[in-house]
Amino acid sequence: MDRADTIINKNTDYLHEVLENNSVRSVLAKIYRRIKRTEGDCNIWKNSCFAEFKDLYSEDSQNSFDSFLNRTELYPTETELREEDKKILNLDEEEEEPGDEGDESKEKEEDDEDNIYKINYDTTRYESIKEIFKGVRSRERTPKLNEFQKQLYVLKNKKYRRDNLKEEYNIDFLKINSKPLLHNLDEVINSYINQYSNFLFNNTDTLLKNIKKFIDRITDGIKVKPTESDKNTLYSVLKCIRDMNKVNYLVNCYKPTMKESIQILKKYDYDIDDNYLENIETTYIDWNRLNQDINKTENENVGLKKKEGNQIMERSKEFKIRLTKFKQN
Repeated sequence: MDRADTIINKNTDYLHEVLENNSVRSVLAKIYRRIKRTEGDCNIWKNSCFAEFKDLYSEDSQNSFDSFLNRTELYPTETELREEDKKILNLDEEEEEPGDEGDESKEKEEDDEDNIYKINYDTTRYESIKEIFKGVRSRERTPKLNEFQKQLYVLKNKKYRRDNLKEEYNIDFLKINSKPLLHNLDEVINSYINQYSNFLFNNTDTLLKNIKKFIDRITDGIKVKPTESDKNTLYSVLKCIRDMNKVNYLVNCYKPTMKESIQILKKYDYDIDDNYLENIETTYIDWNRLNQDINKTENENVGLKKKEGNQIMERSKEFKIRLTKFKQN
């Protein structure tokens, strides 16, 4: 408002006088105190609602999950895996097969590229076990299932508390719309939950599919009846029997683990087929039936196997005799 008491400068106003007025200064002080108080109330609201989620949005969910895998006690441990493999594969008792030495470097390269165990055994020794665990990340590092359950429990509780947060808040003269922030928080929490849930499901599903493929391969492999003259078929059948014996113990051990994984996922509302547990049971019924067929096939071919073994021993003796004569000459 232009001043009326001067004609020198029409652009002057009464601001200086207003600011020095005690009543005006009192009102400005009240406004300032109210703004500061409201700012403090907003900070209190923010901390009470979102401080507990800080650990989620301050770190990437993938990095957090990788840290969980690396810091959690592994099961089975590397040492347990080694001892288990030696037991299953009879590494301390088996002799070297002919041809292993020539293929050593090639097998080592394959082992480095796709070694689920992280153990430097020849790939030919446990390729059937690798077939079962191909693509199953838990074979490298498997935190115990109760560790996964603890993490999912914590995350689901956070999700529950987030769901109880209001989208609008009135703080003094402010009306706060927290909907965009809550939407972003939903995405963050879900990304964490999915890291743990997907890991469990993908491992279980991959393992189950691999077992089914293995059952189909062995079932087809032992359908053919070998004869004494058809050594290729005999060796193919014997390889199926060997492979089944190699993985039988491990596959049976993983049944309760797979079932528990699915039960945990169901408990925490993971979107999964209602018949999945039944699918596991059906697969293991087929597995037990295959075990019976393997035992039957092994008994049927015990004579051919023994005769072929004797022939191999004879050829080995003849080779040693020729080798001795060669060295003497």
